[in-house]
Amino acid sequence: METPGEGSDGEGSESALYAYVLAILNAFAHNRHCCVMDIHSSLCEQNNIDIYAANIMERKTIMRRSDKFRRDCQRTGCRKTRTDHTTAPFRKGAALLVFLTLLCALLTGCGGGGKTAGEAEQETAEDAGVTVRIGVLQIADSFPLYVAEQEGLFEKHGVDVEIIEFQSASDQSVAYEAGELDGMMTDMIVQSLVNKSSGEDGMKTVAMAFGGDASEGRFLVASSPDSGIKEPSQLAGKKIGISENTMMEYLVGSYLEDLDIDLSTVEFVNIPKLTLRLDLLMEGSDIQAAILPDPLAIEAESRGCFPVIDDTKLGKNYSQSVVTLRSSLIGDGKGTLQAFVGAYNEAIEMINADPDSFLELFYEKANVAPALQGRYSVPSYTPDCVPSPEDVERIEAFMVKKGLLDQPFSYEEMVVSSPEAEQ
Repeated sequence: METPGEGSDGEGSESALYAYVLAILNAFAHNRHCCVMDIHSSLCEQNNIDIYAANIMERKTIMRRSDKFRRDCQRTGCRKTRTDHTTAPFRKGAALLVFLTLLCALLTGCGGGGKTAGEAEQETAEDAGVTVRIGVLQIADSFPLYVAEQEGLFEKHGVDVEIIEFQSASDQSVAYEAGELDGMMTDMIVQSLVNKSSGEDGMKTVAMAFGGDASEGRFLVASSPDSGIKEPSQLAGKKIGISENTMMEYLVGSYLEDLDIDLSTVEFVNIPKLTLRLDLLMEGSDIQAAILPDPLAIEAESRGCFPVIDDTKLGKNYSQSVVTLRSSLIGDGKGTLQAFVGAYNEAIEMINADPDSFLELFYEKANVAPALQGRYSVPSYTPDCVPSPEDVERIEAFMVKKGLLDQPFSYEEMVVSSPEAEQ
């Protein structure tokens, strides 16, 4: 049986929408302080208008955007937060807003013409009604996500994304395992540990944050100002500040091995907090060297520390940070993965095309100290990029060697190599 809105010409949908709009306006003419959902329910009960069949796409979109507005206001502490759109009395201005919204839906949604494949995919992702919650750290690696949010690219591509900030990777992981996140900006060591705990409900890498090439996401092994260490070979017999069982330890070990420095001749000192690591490096007593990412590496150099190892100059791409999504969202049949990656890649293209236009946002979201802002510019990122099988294999081997994993995850378990294939 064909319900209104299912026909190829869309006449039933158009007729129902006209009747619905007129009925709403007529009700407002008699009582401007009425509740729109009371009118809506009354109209449906009368069975004069099958608005659910004729206009389900527009109705879901309106309600989804209303819910998103309330979430945004609650998250930002907006002083002008409105009461619930589904129960608030509509006064004159609100009545006009409802009319315009429904009229726009009528003109754009029921013109009788067919939709392109791209439009259909976008509507499918939008109407799923699911908010994709992405946990981030306030560092440069996360910046394309912030740009996609600011520029409305997630909405453009048809996916509702909420960015949630964390102070540490451990807090991120706990939130994911508690079901409070659907994805993260992280690295593959954290990803592997989370997947070990989460089983089938783990996550896969869908995009690269930093690490598309060796120039992205610089790490520096710096020495204390008074240590006299200027060459990698001089690190033998010294104490190096790292964060144990993390990408930092993996990187320092990889650098030293490739530079033919015996790991048994150096002592790793676990200092997870980056700012404390820099402070101890400046003192030079507890540690004589430390690994630091930009912009702290830039700060260390400005304060007299010497750049002993700069991983952008080693001729090998050692580190990758990644963006992940929960496995259940990948291939969900709603286009969530494709919409998310499409928005993310477009954000990267915008950054690379005009980095200076995003400078203020970058300083804010990457948490760049005012004293460093003149020396740390917006970096470039690589779109349409994921880690290679070799990248994953090296990290998984490190984790097994360290006893963090019993057996390595396969490339297919860690990475979505082709979003288009995950339909």
